Amino acid sequence: MTSRLRCRLAQNLNPTNTIECKMFYCKPEKDKKSSFIFEACSSDTDITTIEKPCHLIIDCSSSDGNHVGSIDWLFGGLEIHSNSRNIEVYAVPEGKDFGGHEYWQTHRGSKVEDAPDSASNNLKDDLGEELYHTIILPPASKPATIKSLHLKLLSLRPAKCTRAFVKKLKLKGRIPEASKSSSDAETGSSTNQVQENMLTKQKQASPRSTPSPDSTEDLSKAISGLVMMIQTIQSNMESSIQSTIGEFSKHSFNQHQNWTGKIAALEHNVSNLKDSVEGLNESVKLLSKQSEQMSADKDENEFKEFDLESMRQILKEERQLMAKELLLQNEQMLSQVLDKLKCNCRPVEISTNASEIEKNIVEELEDEPHK
Repeated sequence: MTSRLRCRLAQNLNPTNTIECKMFYCKPEKDKKSSFIFEACSSDTDITTIEKPCHLIIDCSSSDGNHVGSIDWLFGGLEIHSNSRNIEVYAVPEGKDFGGHEYWQTHRGSKVEDAPDSASNNLKDDLGEELYHTIILPPASKPATIKSLHLKLLSLRPAKCTRAFVKKLKLKGRIPEASKSSSDAETGSSTNQVQENMLTKQKQASPRSTPSPDSTEDLSKAISGLVMMIQTIQSNMESSIQSTIGEFSKHSFNQHQNWTGKIAALEHNVSNLKDSVEGLNESVKLLSKQSEQMSADKDENEFKEFDLESMRQILKEERQLMAKELLLQNEQMLSQVLDKLKCNCRPVEISTNASEIEKNIVEELEDEPHK
């Protein structure tokens, strides 16, 4: 009897009622125990691609040459490269049929920028689609005995993509060893016997006993599970950090835009305030000029009033002086007339009043400006 890990791409979660089913097998990885691998090349696109809805069913098939069946196997972890960003994981526990699958969890893959091998690059170029690396572990990161593993491929990339493809599978686990039976009656029970022997050996391992091949395999399996768990944690941390950086960048950009708007508004207000200050300075200058003009006009009016009063005083003094001179001239003339009359010897009575004459002359001079 031979046993190996079988992978089937189907459009239905129940492998017994598939509309379309494509099959390929995982081979034991070279120089590694409990490790199986499948890598697709460019010629495998027909068996590794399928239209959605897309399901990948992984089980351990056993064959005796005439009959192919499915047996329980130990699942330790899985790495898958596909164009599915999110993968829902279901499992059929040991002892149940394929209709009794249970939901485990949903895993989110991280984008693979550059594939390390040429075969992967060729496949990626042929399909022209994005590639995501997803790590799947059993609950509590402990190996679990199952009948089959069901993966539902969701969020196909790029957007609006209708076909899913699987580029690479790397699986950690143990399957019953191949054996041969001489009778047909033993064929049906050989797989169960192998499984029971495998589980019995695991339980018989003692901390004080010498290391056995089974304990070595268990240790290798535990280490592989731990490595896959660390990779999962690392992937989650990278996704969280990238998300945090993206949110911080977005927040910083929004803050920058906000402060830019506030600074522009402040510059506009400062410009308006500067214009207002300049207008106020012009008003102050104009008021200063008006005040100076008013002061100059006031000084000029006061000067004019003072000058008029001075001129009046001067005119008055000049008039008085002219009246005195005229009085002296009249007195001289009267003296001459009297002298001439005395010489002619004719008695003439002349009554003169010098003060009265002076008064009349002054009054006449004062009345002249009014006329």
